[in-house]
Amino acid sequence: MWLLPAASRRESRWKNGGGRTFEVASDPPGSTPDGFNWRVSIAEIAAPGPFSSFVGVDRTLTLVRGGPLTLWFGEDERLLTSPCDQVIFSGDQLVVASLESSAWVVNVMSRRGSHQHQVRMAKVGEGLRPAAEEIIVLISLGERLRFGEASLGRFDAALLMGADAAHIEQVGEGDGLLISIGSTDASETLKRFLPPQ
Repeated sequence: MWLLPAASRRESRWKNGGGRTFEVASDPPGSTPDGFNWRVSIAEIAAPGPFSSFVGVDRTLTLVRGGPLTLWFGEDERLLTSPCDQVIFSGDQLVVASLESSAWVVNVMSRRGSHQHQVRMAKVGEGLRPAAEEIIVLISLGERLRFGEASLGRFDAALLMGADAAHIEQVGEGDGLLISIGSTDASETLKRFLPPQ
């Protein structure tokens, strides 16, 4: 298991000045925007404007703080108003965001054809045991979330794969976001990460 504290993440400001991103985890670790198999990040959207294009990538965007956030897909709109509202879309699409105040989102992207992902709320008491071809990323959305012997503060995360297993036990207020990533080469992904803590 890898613990991924929010305090250790580097800030990356958007070229258009409309926001900033903090990478939670990616494969390969530290990969460029064009070179990842999958990527999980937390972003602050601070101003309206278009999203970057990611051709061949599937995306899930989950509102975790602030908002409301409106995403425009041409003439169609999706409104995210409450924490954990989400939208699933193709990175090939032109998407334009509009908002009145800043919004924080969890952004999950996976390379279509070789990787896939699902994002849902974590359930208190459920066991986390990744399948052979699965990677799990758990992000704390509250002040404290405990599972096994680990304790996560707000926006802290943990990554599990291989023989990892843990049970979620919630402490205090808040929730957790559970991201499941399916991969045809999970064993190779495991080799690319540092030894577990």
